[in-house]
Amino acid sequence: MKSMLQTAVLARHFREVHFGGNWIESSLKEVLFDVNYAEAITKVDSFNSIAALVYHMNYFVEAILHVL
Repeated sequence: MKSMLQTAVLARHFREVHFGGNWIESSLKEVLFDVNYAEAITKVDSFNSIAALVYHMNYFVEAILHVL
């Protein structure tokens, strides 16, 4: 039973981060909604671009899905 509860909690948190309703009242969908290509690939100083950060998030999600 504990495993099902953990799975449900992980799924809820994952959904909330992407679509809203989490404790920070923010979601990737809303934050990235109106970012255009030029903005996404622009680097500021030595920081990663938005496109690079999203790529890394997707890479992590893809990898973790195999584990879960």
